[in-house]
Amino acid sequence: MPVLTITNLTARRLPVDSRVGVLEANQQRSVELTGAEAEAAANALTRLAAAGLIVWTGAPTTTLADNAAEPVFGGSPVLRGAGDPNGVVSGYPGDLYTDGEGGVGTTLYVKESGAGTDTGWVAK
Repeated sequence: MPVLTITNLTARRLPVDSRVGVLEANQQRSVELTGAEAEAAANALTRLAAAGLIVWTGAPTTTLADNAAEPVFGGSPVLRGAGDPNGVVSGYPGDLYTDGEGGVGTTLYVKESGAGTDTGWVAK
């Protein structure tokens, strides 16, 4: 499951959402959520981060279901997550991964080597 690390930047208690709960003043918490829960919490987290109240990071997982795998192109899955998949997401050559936090040159990754391993992802 995806693990989100959330830091409250304020000196007061801060309710985030029903999945994350309330963060105490200046608290940092790691929360393990299913892919669907992480996606649902993303709106609240993005809103609070834009207001300067929190910072948060997310990491993809090794479970295809948590990364919302969707077979395309003759069966190769397209995985979704947050962050670089190297060292985190296992796959097979030809698999695709999209980074929801990516920028220019780091949004799409192609698994080019290492069958069943979590390395070999190349940003395109």
